[in-house]
Amino acid sequence: MAFPTKALSLALLVIASTTAEDVIITNRCNQNVYVKNEGVNSGPLNLPPNESRTVTVNRDGQPRPRIWGHVGCDGNGNNCDTTEDYVSLAEFNIDPSGWLWYDVSQVDGYNLPISMEGINPAAGGNCRIANCNFNIGANCPEANKVLKDGRAVACKNLDRNNPSGYSNAIKASCPGVYSYAFDSVDVMRDCLPGVNGLKVTFC
Repeated sequence: MAFPTKALSLALLVIASTTAEDVIITNRCNQNVYVKNEGVNSGPLNLPPNESRTVTVNRDGQPRPRIWGHVGCDGNGNNCDTTEDYVSLAEFNIDPSGWLWYDVSQVDGYNLPISMEGINPAAGGNCRIANCNFNIGANCPEANKVLKDGRAVACKNLDRNNPSGYSNAIKASCPGVYSYAFDSVDVMRDCLPGVNGLKVTFC
């Protein structure tokens, strides 16, 4: 017997709502951000200032979802100010129950202000904002600065496995983020199961 169209649509909606979650990506910078990712159900986004896009992430997705951004790129994401070797990272995972885990990682480096928070913090857990806004010019050690056309466009971690001048500088400005690979687990955030999408904001 044929499955009624409306019933099929409803069934698909229910399945989607229980196997994937929304991630709202917003650009608050004064220039375009070319947003890249791993483990997200959409390709790169060229996001203009003050605009948002909603993408989806599978629960218990592999690899662990990550989102990062670049500025100074052309429309195809080429010739950016930075590479993937030293960017501000939004890292997260949503398990099959809907439990959301997330953190901001500056382990490889820092290039843009970034923040993360649960869409529904009332769900409970350690569902606080995680963010980092770091002054590269004033606070990044000279040896860690990445220059483009004489401008400091990023701060690169030269020793991601150990505390260093870089990790100390990041921690002083952004105590609630990972500053090197074996940093404190206290920087991890979580939201208990519920309608737990995620908001990722640049600048």
